[in-house]
Formats: sequence, C-alpha cells, structure tokens
Amino acid sequence: MRKYILNYYYKTVLVLLTITAAASAKAVDTIETFDAGAKDVEIYLGFEGIGKKEVEKRVTGLMVLGYGIVNRFSIYGAVSVSGSEKFDQGEAALFMGIFGTPLDTKHFDLDLLLDINGGGDSFKEFQIVPAFELNFDVDPDMKSFGVFLRGSTPVYNRSVLTESDDSKEPDHAVTLHIDTAIGVYQTIALKHQLLLKYTMSFHPLKKDNLPPAETGNISLGYNVVLNDTIELINEVFIHIPNNNDYVSAGLITGLIATLP
Repeated sequence: MRKYILNYYYKTVLVLLTITAAASAKAVDTIETFDAGAKDVEIYLGFEGIGKKEVEKRVTGLMVLGYGIVNRFSIYGAVSVSGSEKFDQGEAALFMGIFGTPLDTKHFDLDLLLDINGGGDSFKEFQIVPAFELNFDVDPDMKSFGVFLRGSTPVYNRSVLTESDDSKEPDHAVTLHIDTAIGVYQTIALKHQLLLKYTMSFHPLKKDNLPPAETGNISLGYNVVLNDTIELINEVFIHIPNNNDYVSAGLITGLIATLP
C-alpha cells in the first residue's frame, strides 16, 4: 500500500490544518520512503467547513512531487492552495523536505522527516517542521493490522502586540508547538485498507498565552490500490471543537502515482 509522505501543515497560511481541523489537502495514511530512483506524483482535493458559516468553508488542494534518492531516503516538493467556497480569495504555500527510515524491521518502523515551507503575503510566512512517525505492524508489509504514532514540532515566527508599545506595532518572536496523531489501520481485503486517526496539539510555551492543549480531528480513511502504479486515497473527518468553536466536517480525495 503506497503511503502518503506530507503529513505536516503550514501554520499561518493554512491555519495549521492539523490543529484547527480544517480540511488538510491530504488523506489519512502513514509515511514510507520511495524506492531508489522512484518518482512520486500526488494530487489531493478537499473541502472543509461543512457545518460552519459560509465564509469559513474552504476548498483545498495539494500537489506533491517526490523522488527516492537511495533506499530508505527520499526528498519531495509540494505546492498547496486554499480558497473560499466562492473562489473570491485564496492562499498558497510551498513545501520541500527530506525524510528517511533509520529503523526498518518486520514489525517496527521509525521514519524521520524535516519539512521547510513558506506562504502568506509574498511568502513572508516561514516554518521549519522536524517530525517522526513510529509504526507497529502485526504482519510485515501492512498485511493485516497496525498502529502508528506521529509527532511534529513546527517552529515559526509569531506577531504580538506589547502592552508598552504605544504605536501598537507588532513585535516578532520565534515560537513552536507540538502536533501529535495516533492512528490504526486494518487491511480488510487485498489492496483495500481502512485507517482511523485522532490528532491533538500542545502549546508548551507559556509566553504564547495559548491553551496547553487543543483537540483536532477524528479522521476515517479508505485507501485502494488500483494497479501497480496508482492508489486512490479517500478521507472524511470531523473537527472536535475547542472552547467557542463548533463541530464541523470535511472530505478529501486524492491519487498517488508511483513511477519506477
């Protein structure tokens, strides 16, 4: 089963989709490097904000190009777009990253990833995201059931207004938070797989004046290998509200093509 690589999101342009539970332009899946010399093309479309006000509904898209440098070590580049339901406003972000699998056994895998991305007005928003994913598979090659734990630490710049600043010009400071996800998968038939994932985010720095923890999404994915080259990715998700927020939902579909 082809595994999706870009599981981390841009904080300011896409409003950190894994925290706000907006539709991430990707589907529930796990991380896996490409074979040496393999070329990867991925296209995702999504719609978020079902159950929210019209102005909060968004259409999202993501295109990824990946390449296997050597076995267990790969690179990728991507572009994401996000716009209003009426297509009267939008944002874009660019991603690039490297990832590898230092631990690869029959039952346990450890993947490490470093993502760099930017977006916003003239691409002034910038973020670096180190991340990991730990997988446990009952049977090799994801033949039956497994569990995965994912963590990432986006490092980015924030703008704040200081009480002593009469001009109310924002100060800037580097900050970070922690995104986590835990998921399970079940192979229900040859080339057919179900995945379930839950996300949360944590703000360990008191200076940010943010809640210590925020709930994210509960996501259900259904992935099908269509042939030796193409996999179909599908997801529906529900956003778990925080404070004055409210429940919403979204859906995503995508195609992954892996070329030798």
